[in-house]
Order: sequence, then C-alpha cells, then structure tokens
Amino acid sequence: MKVRWFITHKKSETYSDCCDRFSCNAANRRMAISDGISQSVFSGEWAEILTEGYVKGLNLGDESERVHLCEMWLERVQSYVAEKKKTGVSTWRLERHLTEKNGAGATFCGIEFKNRSDWDGFVLGDSCLIEVENECGSYKINIHSSNVDGVFDNCPDYFDSFESNNGKGHPKQLCGKISDRSFLLLVTDPFASFLSRNKDNITQYIEQILALVDHKGFCHLVDKWRTNGMTDDDSTLGIIEYDGEDNETELHRDDLHKLIEKGDRGLLIKIGQTISKYRGQRRMNGNLRQRIERRTLNVNFNARKRRNIKKHTTARKH
Repeated sequence: MKVRWFITHKKSETYSDCCDRFSCNAANRRMAISDGISQSVFSGEWAEILTEGYVKGLNLGDESERVHLCEMWLERVQSYVAEKKKTGVSTWRLERHLTEKNGAGATFCGIEFKNRSDWDGFVLGDSCLIEVENECGSYKINIHSSNVDGVFDNCPDYFDSFESNNGKGHPKQLCGKISDRSFLLLVTDPFASFLSRNKDNITQYIEQILALVDHKGFCHLVDKWRTNGMTDDDSTLGIIEYDGEDNETELHRDDLHKLIEKGDRGLLIKIGQTISKYRGQRRMNGNLRQRIERRTLNVNFNARKRRNIKKHTTARKH
C-alpha cells in the first residue's frame, strides 16, 4: 500500500498549539489519527499517546490496556508542572484541573491491515475513516464516525485521559478492503464535515486530495477549502492507496515535531528583531514587553516539554 500523511494548525495559531496527531507502524501495518479536544488539558499530548499506543499494538478498546496510557499522560503533565515551578511560574490552575480530574479528551480512528487489502479497526468521535470508491472516474465516499446520525458538532465522543472517567461514547468497529478502484482517507473533523457537505460534487475534491505531494501543497489546499467553508481548525489527512504490495510505501509524511521546532525558531527570530528595534530606547512599551516575555517563555517551555517527552519515551523503551 502507498500512504501519505499531512497535518496543519488553525490559521490564527502555530504548530505548537496543534492538538491533532497521527502515527503509523509499517511493521504491523497499523495507523491512527486523533484529535485532542482543545478545551481540555494537554489534549495534544493525549492524542499523541493514544496514536502511538495503538500502532505499537495496544487494544484501546480494552480499559485495562488504556490505563497504562493514562499513566503516561499524567507523568507528562506532572513533569511539565515541575518545570514551570522551577521558573517561578504559577501552576495552581493546572494543578486544580489534575486534582479535580479534569484531564484531556481526544477523538480517535485506528485501522490495521491484515494483508495487502483487508483491514479492520474502529472510530470514536469525529476523527473519521472515509472509504472512497472510483466508479469510472467518478468518486463516491462513505464516512465512518461514531457520531449519532453522522452529525458533526462540538460534542463528539472521546477517550478521557483519567482512567476513572468514562469519556463519552463507545468505539464503533469497522472492517473492509481496498483495491485498485478504492482507497481510504483518515481525517480529523474539518475534512470529514467539509467532504460530507459536498458529496454531490465530491469528485473534484477527491481529485485535489489525490494530487497532494508535499506539505506546502497541503497547506495551500487547506487555505483554499477554508475560504469555501471548511472549519478553521487543526487538520490532519492520511491517504492510503492499494498498490498490490504487502509492504507499506510512505510517499510523504509531515513531521509535526520538526514543524514545531521550525516555527519556534522563526518566532524567536521575530522576537529578537523586535527587541533590536527598540534597543537604545530608554523605555519599551509595557504591554509589548509582557507579550515578548510571554511568547519567549512559551517557546522555551515547548522545547523543554519536547525534551521531557523524548526522555520518558526513551526510559520506557529501556
């Protein structure tokens, strides 16, 4: 099979703010996407833990296996709290969330290929699997989510990061096959809801998706679709096509962590340019100074958070 993976953030935010995640494992032919609910705490990290856990072979439908992932999420948040305390930054709000067990929520979709064409998996919430059929050059789609009646709203089903909480909804089991006349899309809700609303003209949109080859082209497509009514939200797209081979061929894969690092470097450059602009002046505007300090702190915290995640991941491997 041939696969392509793309991801981007809300228009007004950065990659550091992105709460979508995807992961794949060529060894066991598992792949997954997840959308962290942005109003919840550390939801991007929870989405990352879920997708990585699934592609490593965990059964997320089994609560006893999911407990381990909940513990990983809590460790990451507690490590972040400790880092902030070292710098004297108040953490009472975050600690209150933990005390009250108001954690993270994330929707999910994961599939596993049994051979070159047959697959099974499940969805929870509005991270969706879309089956695409090519009928003589005209495309038809079938969108799978766990939403009642396929409705896309602000209250999707989700996995909760606290094991004592029930989350919302139940995973919906799926199975099927791909062929030289069909393929799959794994998408978060902006793509799912947009394509659902445009089923009557779906062929033109599917052709635009199939033409994607790189991150720049994907971002251009998302910007264009947003002007045509697609929700301005974190957006993830996976394309899985049949090629008659057992092995997985990765044609493109966005690296979110590298995109975050690149964006943070750019932000630090802009901060430096702003400081240089005001250097030599006796006084910098108080509000501007506070914004610069806050943005610099966020960049540094993001870098430390990534290092902590790598440290915990490496420790668990050993």
